[in-house]
Amino acid sequence: MRLVLCVAFVAVAFSAGCSRKKKNDISEAKLRVGYIPITECAHLYVGISKGYFQKEGLQIELQPMKGGAVILPALQTGDLDIGFANVVSILAIDSVTNPSSGKFLKSLAGGTYERADHINHALLVKKDSRLEAKDLATTSVRIAVNTTKNIEELMLRRFLEMEGVHKPVLTLVSIGFPDMLPALDRGDVDVVSVVEPFIQPALRTGRYKLLATQYLKVSTNTAVATYAVTSQWLKANRDIAARFRRAFGRANDFINSNEPETREILASFTRIRREDLPLIGMPAFEAQLKRSALEELQEPMQRLNFISSPPPLDAILTDSE
Repeated sequence: MRLVLCVAFVAVAFSAGCSRKKKNDISEAKLRVGYIPITECAHLYVGISKGYFQKEGLQIELQPMKGGAVILPALQTGDLDIGFANVVSILAIDSVTNPSSGKFLKSLAGGTYERADHINHALLVKKDSRLEAKDLATTSVRIAVNTTKNIEELMLRRFLEMEGVHKPVLTLVSIGFPDMLPALDRGDVDVVSVVEPFIQPALRTGRYKLLATQYLKVSTNTAVATYAVTSQWLKANRDIAARFRRAFGRANDFINSNEPETREILASFTRIRREDLPLIGMPAFEAQLKRSALEELQEPMQRLNFISSPPPLDAILTDSE
């Protein structure tokens, strides 16, 4: 009788274990991914729409958030598994975090870049505004950024340096990208540091005008964002990380060879009207973040007091501890 019971127990346990497996023997995993509903998160939209994550046994639970200032702390507390965030915020946090700690942030996959043929950031003002770049250092001028001490603020300050304005005192107002133009309309702010899909559709209305494409004024190639995880999460989930990277790579290949369909997919995940799809600027997408691109950001981050000392870039870009 004992033998029969043991055999029955093993059979049930085996059956239960198999129920958590897919037919191709890939275990199912749910990933909580913090993101911003903008064009730069196209890999998530494409990966979900084309089933690339599903084929890897990954269920993506999207959690829209304001920016790296809230996404990265949520990674460190374990409230998120993966987070889309600007590289400046990642460098700033890692500059004061021990690489051997479980809270150190690493680039899991991908990088978005601002280049001359891929414009994705701009400073906009109302059509009747008389503001010029030099006026932004006037404390009465309120500038909307999604969060502070991030890449938006860094590139704004670098842009003002290029315009001859050094050590400006800025009045920055933290507003989510989707809410910036309404805030500008209400008069809550005077300038918005905004991204696509909000730039070209806004200019098309005729109610706003371009003050500057500040990123391009500073550099012809700027690393903007990546998908990050903590070292603790990566150590415990290397197989899942590899599967995410594979799905991400397929999405990256699709984006780079199917731009019209990518734009259609974007409309399903962002506030883009179909008539604006051909207009919006798209960032440059790469499957991996480049070390040289991060090195280019370190010097201005130190000079402008975003960090006191640079973080170890190799630790950010590799799987090793």
